[in-house]
Amino acid sequence: MAEISKFFNSAPGDPRTYQASDFADYFGSVLSTGLLHTDNIPALEVKCDGNDLRTYVTPGKAIMQGYLYENTSNLYLEHALPEATYDRIDRIVLRLDKRNQSRFIRAFVKQGTPSENPVPPELQRDDFIYELSLAQIRVRANTSTLNPADLIDERLDENLCGLVHSLISIPTSQFQAEWDAFMASVQDEGFTPRTDFDAHLADTTKHITATERTDWNTAKSKSDDLEILYWMGAM
Repeated sequence: MAEISKFFNSAPGDPRTYQASDFADYFGSVLSTGLLHTDNIPALEVKCDGNDLRTYVTPGKAIMQGYLYENTSNLYLEHALPEATYDRIDRIVLRLDKRNQSRFIRAFVKQGTPSENPVPPELQRDDFIYELSLAQIRVRANTSTLNPADLIDERLDENLCGLVHSLISIPTSQFQAEWDAFMASVQDEGFTPRTDFDAHLADTTKHITATERTDWNTAKSKSDDLEILYWMGAM
């Protein structure tokens, strides 16, 4: 079984070279695929102006299987002309393409199929291509514009897109088990067991005399703390 370690500088007679996939594997092992966000608010929102057949993607970043994507300005995407009879549903996707002739992440319109009951196209996810859906939009039949009301944001759907999160988890269940074991071991040390406390409340014995109660209740605040301690039997 081979041992692998990364990343180190080269030295004379000992060159160290790495592929882009090596870095992607590293980042992909600690960060999930998804959109980078600020306070759980993602960027790369899809919008449309409603006066043509274009949607556009706002600026933002994403990480897909360890590879970084960044869009720095509004990116307009053209949708194909609709059919005369049936509507269709297009998706706006981020596509990671690792094939040698491609090697990119880009935004695309993934065109749906016109139908009496149209459904959005399936995302492609295999060894070479991986897609995230930013949004879907219904392209109405026999029209020349897209309606913003027909746009559905899919960025927060974990099955279709989602936000980047750490893949390094904290074993909180183990910490909880250790804490519960500790509390069970000390619950009778320096504490009154619940059964004894309930029995104390239920008995009819007067543990404080009427005189002690009066003196205690009339004790001066703060300045006479020692007196309070005295009547409590602590001194």
